[in-house]
Amino acid sequence: MCTINSFIMIVFILFSCQKNDINVNTNTNNNNDTLVIYAYGPVSIDLNNDNITDFIIEYMNYGTDDIPQSSSSIIGTIRPENNNKMLYKAGYLFLEKGDTITVTKQSDLQWFGYPASIVKITWNINNGWDSTWTVVSKKEAPYYLAFILNYNQIDYLGWMELSISSFNGKIVINDYFYKESETIIVGNK
Repeated sequence: MCTINSFIMIVFILFSCQKNDINVNTNTNNNNDTLVIYAYGPVSIDLNNDNITDFIIEYMNYGTDDIPQSSSSIIGTIRPENNNKMLYKAGYLFLEKGDTITVTKQSDLQWFGYPASIVKITWNINNGWDSTWTVVSKKEAPYYLAFILNYNQIDYLGWMELSISSFNGKIVINDYFYKESETIIVGNK
């Protein structure tokens, strides 16, 4: 009896822990301005439809290397590709609707081309998984991300409006806008 129960337990563990390499939902509305991104593997985002990746969103699992493992996190990140950049305000990624952004450096605003954390969930040996995902932001929703899109050696200034689910960590690009300009206002088209 114990052997059968052990075998059933092992089979259950194997199937319940199995994850697909990539699980992606990508949708657009009639205006082609909503992208739904949720994946365990990388998802390429091409905002200007030139068949060149502009950004990559991916969820990575990070954990301690002690045995048994004492903590782990799944972190959803966005990474600019192909000379594109994202704007950080006082060290954080998200801006407010109505913020003015410029291509040139401002006192508390800096452009960077490296990945940024968007959302995370944590597990530890004592408490298990957090009950909700946490958005890595000082701001409340909606979340605005400013970017420079480099296309044909020309920099386009833009923004994305994101919503992020605290239930499952899903990232939705609700709207975005970019244009060749020295200055734009976040949320305005």
